[in-house]
Amino acid sequence: NSLFESGCDDALVGSTDGVQFIDFDREATSWDEAVLSAVSDVERVDGVQVIRVSEGIPAPARSKSMTRKEREQEKRKHLLEEILLILNRRKVRATYSAVACILEMPPRSLGKKWLGCPRPWVSWIVSKKTGKPTDYEDCQKRPGLDRCKLMTSCCELRKWLKRPLPKPVKHGRYCDGDC
Repeated sequence: NSLFESGCDDALVGSTDGVQFIDFDREATSWDEAVLSAVSDVERVDGVQVIRVSEGIPAPARSKSMTRKEREQEKRKHLLEEILLILNRRKVRATYSAVACILEMPPRSLGKKWLGCPRPWVSWIVSKKTGKPTDYEDCQKRPGLDRCKLMTSCCELRKWLKRPLPKPVKHGRYCDGDC
């Protein structure tokens, strides 16, 4: 009832394998606007916080038929979604290397397989050298992106995550070492 009253009258609320989810059918001028509006409405409810935004079939529904490798990739995907939510909320850019270090993958691997098509929602992940997302047109970037803080440290980004991650004794092999 509280979710409905906060503006989530276009949502289906459910739980699968102990994981709660809210599936929205929201109309907006862009996907980013719809997501940020939905997150805002959900978090208006006292004590409720969004930890992940995802497109498509909820993970619990898919996870039962996955191989171990697919489950590991799914965990990385969810972690990336959590990072993107944080960057969008805080309006902060992070370098490919900072994000890749947390995901334990090479920065060049983030590309289209992980980030998908260029769009404002993912334009917060940028090149350390230019401070801009690679191969994006201006219309695909978040307006004002160049004026937002740039975070190059995986350590700083790690602190913002909602759940604890194992802290490596040494940084991951993909860390650029400037933490």
